[in-house]
Amino acid sequence: MPKPETLLVTGGCGLAMSQVARAWLERDPEAEAILLDQAPPDPVVEAFFAPVAGRLTVLQGDLRDPDLWDRLPAVSHVAHGAAVTSINRLTETDGLEGALPALEANIMGTARLLAWAARQSDLRRLVYVSSGSVYGDAGPDPLPEEGFVAPEGFYPISKYVGELLSGQAARQFGLPAVAVRLSGVYGPLDRETGTRAVKSVPYRLMHAALAGRALGVAGLAAVGDYISAGDVGQAIVALLNCPAPGHRVYNIAYGQSVALGDLLGLVERLVPGARFQQVAPEAAELVCDPAQRRGRWGAYDIARMTEDCGWRPRPLETALADYRDWLKKHPY
Repeated sequence: MPKPETLLVTGGCGLAMSQVARAWLERDPEAEAILLDQAPPDPVVEAFFAPVAGRLTVLQGDLRDPDLWDRLPAVSHVAHGAAVTSINRLTETDGLEGALPALEANIMGTARLLAWAARQSDLRRLVYVSSGSVYGDAGPDPLPEEGFVAPEGFYPISKYVGELLSGQAARQFGLPAVAVRLSGVYGPLDRETGTRAVKSVPYRLMHAALAGRALGVAGLAAVGDYISAGDVGQAIVALLNCPAPGHRVYNIAYGQSVALGDLLGLVERLVPGARFQQVAPEAAELVCDPAQRRGRWGAYDIARMTEDCGWRPRPLETALADYRDWLKKHPY
């Protein structure tokens, strides 16, 4: 019998990468996945993977550890999303010295993974998961994949370095690698962890609404391109299976900017009794900046994913309804 297709997912216990692993396993009942993460799965992660747990292998390890790569089995596909996003928090408390472990994980961890992947004789595709933060705060609307890259801050810089490393490995060593840039992701495993310091806007709105708690907000004209982690998972799996990607970099996003005021309206429709109050910024619990309308904050062009992979995100209200239903069963 032919060997089942096996996907290695780094950072597989996280918000987006958990969805990649689950989408991969749900697409093909014979497929297998290896989840590699620095932290062991907690009950939240175990609940998410319960429907596909029989074909999922979980490994704990640090990408910076050279011995880790000798322990990994051969795979057919790789989705590399492991990263420390909380670098800014580390620099605020401990300066640049405090950020060194995170920079080493994001940059040298990627370099070690690419070196290992280059030795995989049967590797068909590697997707490096980058971030829309590499775009900076400027650019046209919608934001194309080419040009306008201006990372500011250690996290986006580290992600862009990973893009450059994977691109060079593809050109010099023939590694079947492409990169994706994600807009604002939300979904079931959206929570603060040891490596993630962000709670998305949809997270904060939906949690307050379901708890029946009034939430003061400011900046209703502020915009964002919000993409469900479930849609991200489907997009990356589509790219993993794309026979011949025509580009090296792809945006994965909703493809439209949505004003905070409109997002409030959707949540209010999905959760009757939600209580959002427009207040002054100094009194608000959730403050968004209306001046941030372009670059990483605005709409992303997703034509490449649509043309090469036939992928489109679900309507925002549908994706938010799925998130609401998950939170009702798993109020994390």
